Amino acid sequence: MDLKLKGKNAIVCASSRGIGYAVAKGLLKEGANVIINSRNKEECELAVKSLANLSEAQVFGIPGDLSNSLSPEIILEESTKKIGSIDILFNNCGGPPMKSLLETENTDWEDAYNSILMSSVRLTKLVIPGMISRKWGRIITLGSSIMKEPTPQMVLSATFRAAVVSFMKAISIETAQHGITVNTISTGGVITERLKKLVLESSKRQGISYEEALSSSSQSIPLKRLATPEEFAQAIIFLSSELSSYITGECLSIDGGLIKADF
Repeated sequence: MDLKLKGKNAIVCASSRGIGYAVAKGLLKEGANVIINSRNKEECELAVKSLANLSEAQVFGIPGDLSNSLSPEIILEESTKKIGSIDILFNNCGGPPMKSLLETENTDWEDAYNSILMSSVRLTKLVIPGMISRKWGRIITLGSSIMKEPTPQMVLSATFRAAVVSFMKAISIETAQHGITVNTISTGGVITERLKKLVLESSKRQGISYEEALSSSSQSIPLKRLATPEEFAQAIIFLSSELSSYITGECLSIDGGLIKADF
């Protein structure tokens, strides 16, 4: 199936590993030029090196912390110099610490606000004018099942990821007339370093082993297993393509049936 991504230009945030890396890899295989972004310069360079010969498409690394208000503009400027105007933006960020309300400090809320909500707002706002001028664009933002079914221990993530969904829904209405689609992914049950850390923290809180906590997490999913990042990324690659031109404003759950709500 030709997804018509050859020659498109993409920024993939938090893509030195995990889901972001899998998305970057998938886009490159389809012929899109990709900017790898990570806070860690060394990890960014290693990811680029591992993907450099995957296809004829170009891949570059631009390190930067998107929670810093100055970074998005610098990242976009450098990206444009390397691959041209941006057609596809994949918003992605690491999650805040596992804490309940009374365990949080004011600084935790400020950090989560900047790393989850404002990182997506700032970079999205910057890429949209160029997409409008070309009458084409794809913005996909990675969220979490926690934004649909919050838990007390993940209050920081639940609060700001829900805000991201509302932001993306609002701008999807505004940008649709310009050929830009905007969608959010509700993820759950994907084997990443982030998930492993959360499982470890959960095991400590429950007083059980890591293996027991991991098994419990897998068994809570109707499919009774965790997904690989590569398996998960396929839907995101599709949403980045020409074939998804009539899908916008959606919050799509890719979680093996974890979310129990009908809508």
